[in-house]
Amino acid sequence: MTRRLPPDGRPTDSMRHLRHLADISPSPSVPTSTVSHNERTHRRLVRLGRVLLVLGPALIVSHILSDTQLAGETAVWIYTLASYDVAVVVTIIGAALTWRTPPAEQIRSR
Repeated sequence: MTRRLPPDGRPTDSMRHLRHLADISPSPSVPTSTVSHNERTHRRLVRLGRVLLVLGPALIVSHILSDTQLAGETAVWIYTLASYDVAVVVTIIGAALTWRTPPAEQIRSR
């Protein structure tokens, strides 16, 4: 089986339709080499806090739904992992992580 060449005699680039994606791909607003370790850690903790802020109310909703739908029988995880106390603690930790002071402001305030 031989490959057919186009009329001009040059082989075709099979990835030509993807070449323009390199030009339009979003570049990071701040190069990673200039972002300090403290700033990266801060961003990760803030993201974790946002996830926990969503997880806390989700635990409360799952607890309420399980209480209303399972009239007599309840699973063990409902009263351990999805309890109201755990949901409140998760939400408080999420709020604390989300509202933490960025590293640059911590240094200025000292």
